[in-house]
Amino acid sequence: MIGAATLPKEATIGFHTHPADEAGYVVRGTLTLKTRGQPDRILHAGDSFFNPRGAIHSLQAPDSDGVAVSSWIIDKGAPLATPVPYATSAQLVAQTPDERRDVPMIMRERSEIARVCSRTTVT
Repeated sequence: MIGAATLPKEATIGFHTHPADEAGYVVRGTLTLKTRGQPDRILHAGDSFFNPRGAIHSLQAPDSDGVAVSSWIIDKGAPLATPVPYATSAQLVAQTPDERRDVPMIMRERSEIARVCSRTTVT
């Protein structure tokens, strides 16, 4: 599958996973790729990124509109993305301050994954 995500300024796609490796690049704007357990990556137009199968990640457009295109090889019938479940209090205590800050965003943005996936183009 090949998909494009268009994020308006200050938009965030909530934390989610994919059942396959994801290879992508930024077509326009500046985006922030957040991957659990790794430092945030600032991506500019022309930069590429890779998320291994099952990596918990999100994408943000903090300062301007942005567009990213990704590809996945997904088994027939498998979902393109799965939102990360809500965190428990014990998990929040174990997380860093930045990760705790993202939890309300995860809760608010779960439906954004479905909206982005509905814009996915299958080729």
